[in-house]
Amino acid sequence: LGGRLYTMAHEEAPPVEVGGAEVAADYRRTRALVSALGLPLEPMETPAGMANHVRGQLVRSVDWEGSAANLTVGQERALQPAFLEFGLVSQHGVLPDPGAWLRPEFAHLDVPAARWLRERGASEEAIRLINLSSNVQDVASSSALNSIRDVTRYKELIGRSDRARHLFGQGEGSGHIIGGSSRLPEGMAAELTEPVQTGCAVVAMRQISDGRQPHSSVELTCQDGRRFHARHVVSAIPFFALRRVELDPSPAGAFAEAVHDCVYSATTQVHLRVEGAYWEQDEVEPGMYTDSALQRVFGVVCRSGRVERLVVWLNGRGAERFDLVPGPQREGLVLSELARLRPSTRGKLRVVQCHSWGSSPYIGGNRHVYNAGQVTRFGHAVKAPLGRIHFAGEHTRDVEVGMEAALASAERVHREILGEGAGRTHAGS
Repeated sequence: LGGRLYTMAHEEAPPVEVGGAEVAADYRRTRALVSALGLPLEPMETPAGMANHVRGQLVRSVDWEGSAANLTVGQERALQPAFLEFGLVSQHGVLPDPGAWLRPEFAHLDVPAARWLRERGASEEAIRLINLSSNVQDVASSSALNSIRDVTRYKELIGRSDRARHLFGQGEGSGHIIGGSSRLPEGMAAELTEPVQTGCAVVAMRQISDGRQPHSSVELTCQDGRRFHARHVVSAIPFFALRRVELDPSPAGAFAEAVHDCVYSATTQVHLRVEGAYWEQDEVEPGMYTDSALQRVFGVVCRSGRVERLVVWLNGRGAERFDLVPGPQREGLVLSELARLRPSTRGKLRVVQCHSWGSSPYIGGNRHVYNAGQVTRFGHAVKAPLGRIHFAGEHTRDVEVGMEAALASAERVHREILGEGAGRTHAGS
């Protein structure tokens, strides 16, 4: 249950969060649902300091600007690699509001992000480093408008938090569901009158006519032969998997393009237990931003106040390359690469869990992203219903992200089914 909310149990360690974890301050729908289900929140664990391992050199964050490993130029040099994307996009391309990204007057921003940055003076080294941490497959192909929208939303959130602290003396910060994010979909399922059918892969959705209406009901066919009938279907299947589901009538136009051409950003996480304070030996921060095969290594300050966990976080092409390594060999690869980058880690780390979103046949990645040209081609079309099939999920988002985007899409689908906002539907072929 829960798709990309996934708390993995581990027999020798506390549960590991490999999916959505943060209930952000502006997640009003999520917070309301969490409260209604009686799920307690606790403050998010904080990240430990992050050094940089670039071009073969391990550099403390305070030494980065003047380091010989820092080949960025001008004002870029003062930015840590992990903040280059936010800093440069903020400087050159913030929208008037996050919802403006679909307006025609901003279609000229729907170009490759790397090209857009280059045209605004970004160095090739900055673009290379951004590509290691950006939550897309590749900044050479992803849409600049996709990044500008995300940065605009984040800046607006920061502004609201600052205003709240100014007006009320405090702001409601991000939280995490005690016991793990999986408690949320499990709590939702427990409220249903019928149990959720799991292990039931849908292979076809066929709309049926009653002789009076062309689409009066929908028949679902599952891989095991079971069939279900309903007046309406809400599909939150990521388009990566939906393209393998037979739809009758077939979608056409921009929606068909969206299903066929959509891109999901691959993400793979490796969680490790810290069994020795290696950073005290080399006197560098526990975390690392790297241009190695491991990309980013986050140290997590746990409730004890100590760094007890690390998360190796790979995005995009780096995640895809790592996923090609056979499962039994991944643990050794991670530990040996960490020991090469920082000899002080040798013998002080143990792999607890590894999870790849990109290799999941039903999900295909961490989140849906737009490649250049796709926002203008089908940014509006991903939400329109196909007869009595309605589409929800974060890939149909407008402004929200993550679990809040999923809940916002549920509100929209609810209105469609009630007939308040059915609007246009896709033409069948």
